[in-house]
Amino acid sequence: MNVLYNSTGCSETYQNTQGYVIRIVILCLFIIPCTTGYGKDPDKIENLIYSIHAFDGYTYKKTFCREDSGVIYFLENTTNILAVRKAFIYYWPLLGRYRLDTASLNYPIKGRLEIRGSTSKPILMDPVLYTYTDMPEEKADNQSPSTRSNIESGEGYGENLRVLQGADAEKAAAQYEKMMEEYREAEKAWEKKLKEHQEWKDAMIGKIRKAREQGKDVSGLVEEVQSNELYYWMGPERPHYLIMPLSEAFIINLPEGEYRIRLIDDQKSIVEGSEKKLFVFSGIRSEGVLFQYASADRLTKPRESKIPSAVLYVDGSSDLYIHPFLQDEYNEFYHENLMVNEARANKHKTKWEKTKSLDNTWLEKTENPGQKEIILEDLFYINQNTETGAGYDIVYWDNRPGAPHEYLEPSFKAFHIPLTKTPRVIDIRLKTFHGKDLTMSKRQIRVVRKSWFLILVLILALSPPGFMGYMIYRRQKLYR
Repeated sequence: MNVLYNSTGCSETYQNTQGYVIRIVILCLFIIPCTTGYGKDPDKIENLIYSIHAFDGYTYKKTFCREDSGVIYFLENTTNILAVRKAFIYYWPLLGRYRLDTASLNYPIKGRLEIRGSTSKPILMDPVLYTYTDMPEEKADNQSPSTRSNIESGEGYGENLRVLQGADAEKAAAQYEKMMEEYREAEKAWEKKLKEHQEWKDAMIGKIRKAREQGKDVSGLVEEVQSNELYYWMGPERPHYLIMPLSEAFIINLPEGEYRIRLIDDQKSIVEGSEKKLFVFSGIRSEGVLFQYASADRLTKPRESKIPSAVLYVDGSSDLYIHPFLQDEYNEFYHENLMVNEARANKHKTKWEKTKSLDNTWLEKTENPGQKEIILEDLFYINQNTETGAGYDIVYWDNRPGAPHEYLEPSFKAFHIPLTKTPRVIDIRLKTFHGKDLTMSKRQIRVVRKSWFLILVLILALSPPGFMGYMIYRRQKLYR
């Protein structure tokens, strides 16, 4: 290989290699401190906190108020839960807020909660035994509630969540424990039955195989096996609701207003760091309609339409499933801080949040003037299917005797709107079974074609830097 030497006697190849090594070392000196900083455990601080279960209008959200945070937010005339305890907190820079560590320290502070309003007399509250459950009140002890009404799986307890106190809480917890014990016993018995059935089935298969080898008719034996077949999903059904473990806390339900709270210990002294401002706010508007919708190929990623007369843009590649909710309008800052204390939000903006599922309605679909179609909500079941792009199929739930879903629960409940890729405009609105229009439920669905315009803009935007990079590369290669 021909190598050019400079006046120092070093080859240019060696000098170039040395330059690359120096650059890599300098880069590592910058990167290593950054990576080691993120791997370091954050500093934890022992803190007096208020553990909060706040009702956000639809379900309960867990948060906490640290010692240096001065305000707790609640919705008016709703049941909320407060408990005072010592715990470790630490600042998490990725989220930009403090996190709670109760695994290392979780010590409850005993005392009575004093609540002072601007006009009312001070109230002294004692902690009570409580639990919460998502079982509807009218359900019998051994009856499971109906299926989750919204599309999104893992929605949580939802609108059926109730807080039980005192004797009611103890009774519900005992009933749930008894029910779970009965379920565990039934499950053991079912597993034993399945094992015995499998042994019987193996013996029958051996008998059929032997009969076939002897040239005998086995149709009766095969029919006997098929008629006595058992499947795992025929077993006992697990309870569909939960009751949280019993605990002690202060149950607070107050009208709108500003209050001061503090904890008074057994010596009638104020617990240091327990004085807070309690801000109880109300909604701005109510009875709005929120649509939770998802296409068949993205059922696990539903979207929400909160604004009346909004447009839902879809490409028509798969059908649409819609479920309605009632929604209320709140001040954004107050509601965000109710869900996450010390959240960053705008006091001058509002937000809509769902409050409960909207049932007993039908959907009026208008595609052409004068042509209206009535759609009723149906129950659907998700079948796993690896041959499809989404990995599943959506079928109507059929629990008739002998039907595929006889022993299975429906996956979700929704309005089904079939779509094609043909561009069109569909107007929808909700009506009650009495024929009353829900004025804030009007929406428009527009099926649009995928546009290549954004791809063209991206190509044009990346062309100049790409061309410059290519010219720099060519230049370095030419003069190396």
